[in-house]
Amino acid sequence: MRGINAYRNVDSHTSVLAAKQLDLVVLAYDALIARLLEAQEALRSGDIALRGEKVSRALDIIDRGLVGALDLNQGGDIAQALKGHYDRWGLLLLRFNLTVDESIMASVLEDVRTLRSGWDELRRMQAAASAVAQ
Repeated sequence: MRGINAYRNVDSHTSVLAAKQLDLVVLAYDALIARLLEAQEALRSGDIALRGEKVSRALDIIDRGLVGALDLNQGGDIAQALKGHYDRWGLLLLRFNLTVDESIMASVLEDVRTLRSGWDELRRMQAAASAVAQ
């Protein structure tokens, strides 16, 4: 019986860690969306310095937060696909900052929001599975 309880404790602990990691990923997406919207607003108001700052912060979130969270060895095709998205976003944001083409920002925002909703759905599914397991 102690063995089963120990297994449950490890399984429960692992589920909590995974849930916290998902929460952090969703928070990174939320921060990214906020910086992108701020960069878009800076473009509209003509504040070049602020636009550059917000794009730079968005790039930092992508590089340190999202790419940094990927485990390319364990994540397989999904991690590679996400890295492809993140790399593409970085290039598009650099292009946006140089060309001030608002359609580029709209495209990046749409893609980010789509992937963020996928992470949020995964988080809800994991919470539901965790509730059923308890």
